[in-house]
Amino acid sequence: MNNYFRQGFSEMPAPGGMQMSQGMYGHTAPSASMYPPPSLPTGMPLGPAPGGTPSLPPSSSLAGQTTQTLQSPQFTAGFLKTQIGKRVRVDFLIGTNTLTDRSGILVGVGTSYILLRSETLGSVTMCDLYSIKFVTFF
Repeated sequence: MNNYFRQGFSEMPAPGGMQMSQGMYGHTAPSASMYPPPSLPTGMPLGPAPGGTPSLPPSSSLAGQTTQTLQSPQFTAGFLKTQIGKRVRVDFLIGTNTLTDRSGILVGVGTSYILLRSETLGSVTMCDLYSIKFVTFF
């Protein structure tokens, strides 16, 4: 860009009497003072809520939902709870294509796990509930 163009460009009159300012590379742009600040929508609170702390739902409602999930037979954990004490074979998907199985007596069901007691050793194994693909009951 030559000096003549830069000089001529910066001396252009501002349309409608607006204030114009020249940038670092010789470009002319309207100044920030000619635009009003954006208005905020009415009814929108600014800053923290009165009282200083956000309100949280009561913990009893969350506990009720967890109990519902664990006890309802429409959920895996709820159904497996009805089968405690039975001999089972559980197939697990590990990774994308590896199946493994465990057999034993179903002795417990938690939020994200099941407990199997080995018939031969008597040891208890905790297994991931979310890796279960098939359960066979005997």
